[in-house]
Amino acid sequence: MRVFKRINNLLDKAVHLVGRKAKTEVMHYAGISKNKNTDKKPVVFIDCDSLNRYHIDDRYIKNSQLPKPDRASAFK
Repeated sequence: MRVFKRINNLLDKAVHLVGRKAKTEVMHYAGISKNKNTDKKPVVFIDCDSLNRYHIDDRYIKNSQLPKPDRASAFK
């Protein structure tokens, strides 16, 4: 149960991070990354209207830093 709480908390913080740091982005979907996620390091993604996908983990939240978007994987 703690794992779900941790992931939900990360999702919430990631959405807020993109909203603060990329004000021109319109977010469409947020979810847990199947490819980049591990048991020890959850990673979430946020797909935006601009076809950008942001992969965010705890490190980006702690540093209040937005990762470089990955345009190639958005909306696949």
